Amino acid sequence: MPGYTIEDVADEEETSMPTHRSPSERRRGPATSIESERARVVAVDAGKAAARLEPDPAGPASAPAIVTLAHAAALAAGASVLGARPGHALDHLQTVQLSVDLFRPDSRGALVAEAEVTYRGRSTLVVAVRVHDADRRLVAALVATQLATRPAVVTPLAS
Repeated sequence: MPGYTIEDVADEEETSMPTHRSPSERRRGPATSIESERARVVAVDAGKAAARLEPDPAGPASAPAIVTLAHAAALAAGASVLGARPGHALDHLQTVQLSVDLFRPDSRGALVAEAEVTYRGRSTLVVAVRVHDADRRLVAALVATQLATRPAVVTPLAS
């Protein structure tokens, strides 16, 4: 993303977390695991997004929390090319496939997920996400295939 570095994201102050929940899930009330793990989408640009997971004093982040963090970044990046706000990504996108590689289960400190749309078809998006720890060590990699479920304004990706 233009004008930001991993250090900027690592030092980012808390911002509001997009809900990333369907209307029926929002009615149920309880927070998702990512919300309870103190995660925030901190940067969104055309086809790119970054999310940050605050450290857990009890130990390293769990695998589900890491995957949920990466998926939230993927949804925000996908939503950005559809012209949707990140908090409304599920109104426009459905993830139809996730591929996850977890490399470093013992990482401590804040985690940052950086997502980028790598393919955009008429109704399909592919988003690659890399999750790093505070020392820039690769913690996980995720590839999400998303299906645009509602018509949206498509914004061009920068070359």
